[in-house]
Amino acid sequence: MTITNENTLSPNETNEELIARHLMLIEEKVYKLREAREIAKKSYASILPQYLMNHCKMSYFLIAQFVRDKVAPFLGWRWAVVLIGAIVVGALCFMLSLSWTAGLSGIVFGATMFGVIVSLPSDSNLVTSINTLKSTLTDLRLRRKEGRDSISRIGEELDIANQRQLQITNQLEQLRQSRQYRLKKLATQNWKAMRGEDLEKFLEEVFSEQQYSVQRIGGAGDQGVDLIIAKYGKRIALQVKGYHNSVSNTAIQEAFTGMAFYKCDACAVITNSRFTSGGRNAADNVGCVLIDENTLPLMITEKIDLWQEISAKRA
Repeated sequence: MTITNENTLSPNETNEELIARHLMLIEEKVYKLREAREIAKKSYASILPQYLMNHCKMSYFLIAQFVRDKVAPFLGWRWAVVLIGAIVVGALCFMLSLSWTAGLSGIVFGATMFGVIVSLPSDSNLVTSINTLKSTLTDLRLRRKEGRDSISRIGEELDIANQRQLQITNQLEQLRQSRQYRLKKLATQNWKAMRGEDLEKFLEEVFSEQQYSVQRIGGAGDQGVDLIIAKYGKRIALQVKGYHNSVSNTAIQEAFTGMAFYKCDACAVITNSRFTSGGRNAADNVGCVLIDENTLPLMITEKIDLWQEISAKRA
């Protein structure tokens, strides 16, 4: 059984994505350990019928050997054993039931049983059969022990993995709760009054908290892009507009042009104001996502995800 090594990541990672990936590896390990334990249990259970069958056969052979060893010196011992055995069994059946029919049935059964004991297997094969069964039973006992040890070992590994899964789940939940608290606090800032570079710095902090990598571009020759944010291997070109008045279609055209220039996968314009109807039409035409004063607090607290908005635009 191949189990992914969850130690390929440091248990001290604090980045949410890496902790989530770590948790995924632990969950995979737990699943495979449970699967392995079930296979081991089924394998162990399949040995029991074989063991019981061979144990019964060994008991029969040992009884047959005991009987033959005791009476073999006597002439005609086989017929004597069959006769005496039939009478004894028949008598017992009669005494227990007080029925001649049961007594006769007991005689037939006793004769058959002792006839088998003194004849099957043959004397020449009896010792060989006993030795073969001893070897088989020894092997089955060993396999049962290995099965029990395997189930116990996997169970211990599973307990450790379950504990680790719980620890990482709690760690991730604490991190997310802590991050949500910080994002909610950011959303309460007076972002509505921010202009220019202040809003850019504010959004840089927001996106960093949301686990994006952030690159500030703004300034002369920025090609209409103030920030480039990246996550999941995708890059988004952002134009930031800290305005009092409505944002026109010019900002959308610049963001779209800047997206191509910086080889990004998508573009968006974010403002703490509003967009003109022309700006919204232009955004619909080029697939640019717009975040305004109404949706900005939702984006800050992750109730709106930029990539989901981009996917919806492209659908």
